[in-house]
Amino acid sequence: MKLKRARAVVSTMLMICAALSFLTGIVMFFMKYGMWLVFTRAFLRNLHACSSFVMAFLIVIHIFLNRRIYKNELAALRKKEKS
Repeated sequence: MKLKRARAVVSTMLMICAALSFLTGIVMFFMKYGMWLVFTRAFLRNLHACSSFVMAFLIVIHIFLNRRIYKNELAALRKKEKS
């Protein structure tokens, strides 16, 4: 049960980080200078970088937690290629 909870927490955090990184990336792309709402461009750039680093770390954890699933999927792919 602990593994299931850990997967749920990691997946939720991945979605939040991905949304945050996507939103800040879009805003910075269209905002060439100045502020957006109350956020400066420097703050958005730092938030974008931090959320991306956290997301990369969470991806490694996600792959580790789901290694059996990936192993089974790769085995299924190898069997199809031999047929």
